[in-house]
Amino acid sequence: MGEGKGDNNTDEAIERVTIAEAAVLLGGCHPNTIRNRVKAGMYRAEKVHTENGPTWMIERDSLTTSAPASAPQHTVSGVSVAQQEAIQELARAIVREAGIAREDVVRLENNLKAYAEFFRSMAFLNTALLAGIATTVTFLSNPHHIFWLTVSMGAVVLGILLALLGLVVATSQLGVVGTSPPTLYRLARRLLDPAGVLGALAFVIAMLAFSWFALANFLPLL
Repeated sequence: MGEGKGDNNTDEAIERVTIAEAAVLLGGCHPNTIRNRVKAGMYRAEKVHTENGPTWMIERDSLTTSAPASAPQHTVSGVSVAQQEAIQELARAIVREAGIAREDVVRLENNLKAYAEFFRSMAFLNTALLAGIATTVTFLSNPHHIFWLTVSMGAVVLGILLALLGLVVATSQLGVVGTSPPTLYRLARRLLDPAGVLGALAFVIAMLAFSWFALANFLPLL
């Protein structure tokens, strides 16, 4: 009886922790990793029944010591448990990187779509202005201040060319985004940004020059 009681006291002195507590003690290790190690026999543990159902209780001392010599070293196709965990961690890292890469692709697609929409709008506005200039010149029998008309026409043509160039570059990059190297996209940005600024500036100059030309010709008729 005395010996039995001594054994029970010894068992009760053993400190046990749950899988979640073991994960914290091991510096934030994932609970699934702890669970896999328990199943592999790397830690001394037993499954007990609690109010929340069966759970593993791990001897705390076994967390900081090597697995016992008698612990079975489970392998799958010759791959040890440690190697399996390393492979799983690598797979999770690859998945995380793939998610980040996908976010980058979506961001690039949105940027290119914005560029394409901008240049499409610029092409439409310049074409509409060109049609307005042509209609005005046709209406005037003897137009004056041809210099401003020339400036307006030249700025419109430049704006249309820049808009078409930007639209071609943006749509072509949009078709290969995610597969083309990042350097190619950076080169496209170096072309799209100046083209957008010059195109907007050319449209403003064309509008101002045409407005001056129209006022100079229509005011004397009033």
